[in-house]
Amino acid sequence: MKWWYLPVFIVVSCFSTEQTFAGNWYSNAGTVNTLQQQSDTIKWIEDFKLFRAAIFINDRAAVKKYFKLPMVNPSGEIWYLLGVDDKTDKTGKVKTFTEGDLDKYFKKIFTVPFVKSIQKIKTEELYAKNYFETPEQKEGKATTYKMYVTYDKKTKILSFNLAYNTVIKNKEGEIEDGGESNVIYNFIIQKNGHLLFKEIRLAG
Repeated sequence: MKWWYLPVFIVVSCFSTEQTFAGNWYSNAGTVNTLQQQSDTIKWIEDFKLFRAAIFINDRAAVKKYFKLPMVNPSGEIWYLLGVDDKTDKTGKVKTFTEGDLDKYFKKIFTVPFVKSIQKIKTEELYAKNYFETPEQKEGKATTYKMYVTYDKKTKILSFNLAYNTVIKNKEGEIEDGGESNVIYNFIIQKNGHLLFKEIRLAG
């Protein structure tokens, strides 16, 4: 038996195995350098999937990991969303939002339209375009909604814009009332790719 070619065979085999592994690992991201440059994006996409799953199964303990509590939404818009009349403390400043508040108002923050909308986000498209628009859905007879998702690489803000449109018609089919409104959920993407809730903004 000729042993002299055995080390060469081992080296070639190992190189072939490593090359195959690397090819599988980087197939969706291009070169090694590209993957390293995009690692923060890949991490936040994966973290978003975990957040979405936690929202879907109502895992409040997991969802709390995306908040730094207590916190202050300087504009106080989170309190407007929740319908809280007393939005300021004794000093006149916007009230602090606590872990207890998150437990109390969880369903009012992460509403059925929000939960349904984020389930429809295609993460591959969001990753590729830094933008995604969900299909339109209905809430009751008069209201439709859809979600616009954007990721700003400069500010590192991932934004979920839940846009509502309400149209009320009379018996003759004429529009009597209606309007558009938006609930915008902003998250900051940290260096490790973790999503951290920043604020809620309202429009319309």
